[in-house]
Amino acid sequence: MGWIPSRLGVVLIQCCVVVGNRFSKVDFVHKGFVQYGINGHVIKELSVRAELRFPKCSQECLLENDCVGFEICDVSSSPLTCRLVHMSPEFVGADSGQCQHFGKDTDMLYTCAGYPSVSTCLSGLTAPSRTVAGSYLDCSDCNCVAMNTLVSGVYEIAILGDVILVNCVIKDGHGYTVVLQRSDGSVNFNRTYTEYETGFGSPFTEVWLGNKYLHELTSKTVTEMVIELRYSDSSFRYVDYLDVYVGGASSHFLLLTWAYSGNASNMMNVNNSRSFGANDLDPSGCKCPMLSFGGWWHDCCATPCGLTMPYNDPIHPFGWECGTESTVRLTSATMMVRKG
Repeated sequence: MGWIPSRLGVVLIQCCVVVGNRFSKVDFVHKGFVQYGINGHVIKELSVRAELRFPKCSQECLLENDCVGFEICDVSSSPLTCRLVHMSPEFVGADSGQCQHFGKDTDMLYTCAGYPSVSTCLSGLTAPSRTVAGSYLDCSDCNCVAMNTLVSGVYEIAILGDVILVNCVIKDGHGYTVVLQRSDGSVNFNRTYTEYETGFGSPFTEVWLGNKYLHELTSKTVTEMVIELRYSDSSFRYVDYLDVYVGGASSHFLLLTWAYSGNASNMMNVNNSRSFGANDLDPSGCKCPMLSFGGWWHDCCATPCGLTMPYNDPIHPFGWECGTESTVRLTSATMMVRKG
């Protein structure tokens, strides 16, 4: 086999993927050797030519949401096999492993906003604008993270046994876990019911944390929900619910809210006691056309705008108070929860 040196950690592969005006630069490090017959950790396999094995495998991994690394396997004369993986397997010695495992070492997101072209931006490769602030795997929410740090940012925590990245807003000594974040329309919110259940997007840009996690965060104790809204005229509005509950999967993540306050309208009252729907499942049976644009606890389209609607859509726009946002446009929204 044409293996690279077997001393772990000495081989570094850097890969960039450009999406819009952002690009991600990821370092992959050689972690060890794996037997080809061990495949429970594999997402998918593809064939690659030997000379393209590193750029092809690393780029394919960046385009796969759950990919944490890749393996290059020499199991035939040609071509090589590239396996994308969602977890690290059990490593073996170099003599008995047909696959080399490369795992993500660093994952940094840069922005190209303000550069005359993407190529000009990439040639500079300035300092990363967004990085993970820390890891607290004994924490299941940001209120726990706030007991260890006073700095807001993206942290690694564990909810329902899943290790995930969440955006933590820490203020007044409390930590709020961000469950919805919209700011630029870079993430498509027209998703399936299952995608809304498990979550999508990125805490660095736009994100839906996932209804199963939202249920876990709100079902054990009194939980506050805050929604912050920012507008094109630089104004700021908010709503605060002193208690919110999202049911489990059997209730289609039924929403209940109590004790509203704030300077924005109580629009969640319209959605109270409603189940969650998406483009492929409408538990209400109303056939609300808004579900074709984004999932929500819609009351048969009682309001024509919403926080999961597309940016600048003329019929069902991204918004909160539809009647008052004809001239002043909603530009960003953050929905976050905190256990009481």
